[in-house]
Amino acid sequence: MRRVLVLSILAIGLVSCQWFSCPGVEVRNPLLKLFLAAGASKWDIMCLNVTAPLDYANPSAGEIALFVTKLTNNSQPKFVNQLWMISGGPGEPGEALLNSMLNWDLMDTLDGTFELIFPDHRGTGYSTPLYCPNPDLMHAAECTQYLNEVMGASLQQFTISNAAHDINFLMKLNAFSGVQQHLYGISYGTLLLQRYLQIFNSSEDRPLSVTLDGIVSPIHTELITYDLQSNNVGRVLMARCDSDTFCSSAFDGTCAYQLMQEIFDALSAGEATCLDKLDQPLPPPYSENQRAGLEMLFSLLLENDVARVFVPVIVFRLNRCNEDDIAALNYLMKSTSAHLTARDTPLIPADNLLLCINIVASEMLSFGTPADVKTLTEQSMSFYFATFAPEQMRIWYEYWTRYPLDEYAQKLPNVDGLPLLMLNGNLDPATPLFWSTDLWMHYYSSSPKAKFVLLDMACHGSLVYSPVTNSATPCGMQVLSSWLLGGYKTSTVDDTCLSYLAPIDWEGTNANTMDESMSLFGTTDMWQF
Repeated sequence: MRRVLVLSILAIGLVSCQWFSCPGVEVRNPLLKLFLAAGASKWDIMCLNVTAPLDYANPSAGEIALFVTKLTNNSQPKFVNQLWMISGGPGEPGEALLNSMLNWDLMDTLDGTFELIFPDHRGTGYSTPLYCPNPDLMHAAECTQYLNEVMGASLQQFTISNAAHDINFLMKLNAFSGVQQHLYGISYGTLLLQRYLQIFNSSEDRPLSVTLDGIVSPIHTELITYDLQSNNVGRVLMARCDSDTFCSSAFDGTCAYQLMQEIFDALSAGEATCLDKLDQPLPPPYSENQRAGLEMLFSLLLENDVARVFVPVIVFRLNRCNEDDIAALNYLMKSTSAHLTARDTPLIPADNLLLCINIVASEMLSFGTPADVKTLTEQSMSFYFATFAPEQMRIWYEYWTRYPLDEYAQKLPNVDGLPLLMLNGNLDPATPLFWSTDLWMHYYSSSPKAKFVLLDMACHGSLVYSPVTNSATPCGMQVLSSWLLGGYKTSTVDDTCLSYLAPIDWEGTNANTMDESMSLFGTTDMWQF
């Protein structure tokens, strides 16, 4: 049914650059459905299907379909300003970013002067999505064989470089006299945009500005180290708890991190813990190894600026283990089971897992031959925050037909004179701060228009995960808006919001924290002192 649906969608408007009303498409995004059902009274959502070369180096080798969505205002015939927003993953379609922009209304923050454009990467969403009947780790060999039989050598063209060509192709297709095109990328999208700048470095192909948010480094990123980076950020989070008057008071003079260590040591030694008193265990396979399950849970919470506060709270409850704690932890296990079982592979939840595997296994997992599964598992089991994604991806690596690296892989672009805005948080478990600071020093040496903004306490995706106390608009979005509304011309931003970044809500009194506590623990009082 899924394949028939995709094929029917791709039959719409394949030849010309003809935007059409998105209600003509079977929309999967629940928020987008609500938006369209409400009549899109403020902004209009339009869609586009076009064909593009499968292989830009050999245009006669065949074609693929590319799908694009945009937020616009049809009362304005042509927007002079376009912001092309490139989602992450690898594997996330454009609707991942569209969803955030509908929530936060970047259009308003930009004074309604931009249209926002969201392409689906090739292999994701409705852009010729990769498919096999059972895309999970248990069927890795069968899935790889299926793709090889159905797609053959075509699979080798779903590369970062060809995806960069797709962006250039789509931007040129939507260019007109006087148009001003800007690029924004999040997570893997930042790696893709750096590849774009390598391939398209002439003045006619360059956008007016590029923004990189949650920055993946072409020269640092080996995803076999993902859990190491995540664990490092988790330790910083626990240190912040220990340095906070309220959070540290919950542990009666004992360091929260030390107590976490004692709990994990007990689990490794097979000693009884509060987890043994629960009647709602972690779901399989995490129930078979309580330590691994707890590491997974903590890494899941670490990814969100509201949920991460619950890591020391869970440590506190596991240590105290009274009736309230047992009830709350039972509720937690039940509420998180679906999230844990859904994390079959990866890193940043990918809508198209197969595209994620194709990109990661081919050029993001390791600069050389990656360590074996046993070594990676032992490494993750030594941490307190771990996704266990490196070893899962290592298993896929063994089966996958990887594409060869091209001349652009693991190299940096020349950004000479390009207005480049770089955003990163220092509590980002996916893209650690040292990647972005090292890249900024390199890029600034060739482009004084490179601007780096550190957002304290922001996690992955500081555009929206950087709340402030004096506005509903996140700090990252305020910084980006000031950049796009003219700051890029002089490499300046309005960073006043940095002084108003919201502190971590250790007390659990903010409405969002209380809602999350109700969702996780079944009570709005997360500590229950």
